[in-house]
Amino acid sequence: MDKNELTLSATHIRYLLGIHFLSQGRDAIKCTDIADLLNVTRPSVHSMIKTLSALDIITKPHYGKVNFTEDGKALARDYAAFYVVLSAHFRLLFPEETTDISEAVCAFMSQMTYPQLKKFCTPSANHPPFKIKK
Repeated sequence: MDKNELTLSATHIRYLLGIHFLSQGRDAIKCTDIADLLNVTRPSVHSMIKTLSALDIITKPHYGKVNFTEDGKALARDYAAFYVVLSAHFRLLFPEETTDISEAVCAFMSQMTYPQLKKFCTPSANHPPFKIKK
C-alpha cells in the first residue's frame, strides 16, 4: 500500500479511526464492537471490512477478528494525528459550535491526499503550530 497514492472516503476514514480507537491495548477487534462504536449495522461493518482488506489496511480471517496490517497500523496512527490537529483547527474556527464535528473533519480529510494532510498538519519553521486559547 502506497500512502501517497491512497484515496480514502470520509467513511473509510471514520472506520479507520474507529478501529484505531478500539485497537488501543487490544490485538484484535470484534465487528460488533466496531458496529456499536460507529452506530452502524453489522452488515455495514462487514462490507467496509472487505473494502479495507482489499486496500491492505486490515486483515480479518473468516469468522475471525479484525487486525491492522503493519502499514494499516501506521496509516491509522497518522490519520489519528491528522484528526487531532484538524479538530483543533475546526474548534478554533467554530468556537461556539457544540455539535460533534467528527463528520466534518473526516469529510475534510477525505478531500486531501495523504501528502497534503501531512504537510498541512505538520508544523514547520515557516508555518509554526497554532495556539489554542483556553
